[in-house]
Amino acid sequence: MGYEQVLKAGYALSLVVTMWATALLLGAALTPRTIGRSLADRGIVARLVALDVIAVPLLMLAWVTLLVPDQASANGLLLVAFASAGPLGIKLAQIAAGDVALAIGAVILLEGANALVVPAWTALLIPTGGGTVIADIVRTLGLLIVAPLVLGGLIRTLAPALADWLRAPLRMLSDVGLVLVVGCAMLRYLPEVTHIVFAGPGIASALTVVSVLGLGWLMGGPLRATRITVGLVSAVRANAVALAVAATAFAATPRTEAAVVVFALYSIFIPTGVAVVLGRQQAGLPSTGAASVPAGSGDDVARTSG
Repeated sequence: MGYEQVLKAGYALSLVVTMWATALLLGAALTPRTIGRSLADRGIVARLVALDVIAVPLLMLAWVTLLVPDQASANGLLLVAFASAGPLGIKLAQIAAGDVALAIGAVILLEGANALVVPAWTALLIPTGGGTVIADIVRTLGLLIVAPLVLGGLIRTLAPALADWLRAPLRMLSDVGLVLVVGCAMLRYLPEVTHIVFAGPGIASALTVVSVLGLGWLMGGPLRATRITVGLVSAVRANAVALAVAATAFAATPRTEAAVVVFALYSIFIPTGVAVVLGRQQAGLPSTGAASVPAGSGDDVARTSG
């Protein structure tokens, strides 16, 4: 087996492992009652969903129209913009002293919604050449998001002790898997990635992430912790979801997967830097308890970075 085949196999395997581990962990971590409590402020939740599901794709559409003439690269950037709320946002909300309970509930809600939202936006904004691609996307996300989320929920309901035991290995698989997915994708498409990371696609990615962080602060209500959470959860995209869709529906266009990797890098490193700065600022302020997590809310999920 040659180098390219090894990378391709490692990429495919790590992608499936990451998606299943992350969705299983999210599904098994919380009960419906706990999720409901974490999403009790309907006004904040509505604004977060509007920002994540509507504003981010439209922002990226504006930037790619201005900065990215290559359709294949634009498709990759749009796929990441369609995929809401990567679980890394939970960990960053914790680091930045945000509202971790809100972050957990929002990520679970939005990750599940990705199975519908990503195909819908793809059909609207990406020329796919017919319904076959959309059907592939729906099937992929059903297998990689909906199925493990449902299975995780069943484990939580029928065997709560097993759900608690599974958190640590699932968290490790999710963390390691994401690193392997992004790493394998970078190595597979290294010439394409290096060509665009500081060009139009990279600039569009950075502008989108920074814009979303600012909008999240403005839309997050009066509380600092909530503002931080809305911005970070929205800026961190579900990169593994976008990579899965690109690998399934756009496998013939390497520039699409390369653009997904570029946006993924920006949506990881910029919010992480912001979270660290905000966390250090908060460390010098009197404690308000805003970042606390209610008992039994599945705080282990906050250590997931997949």
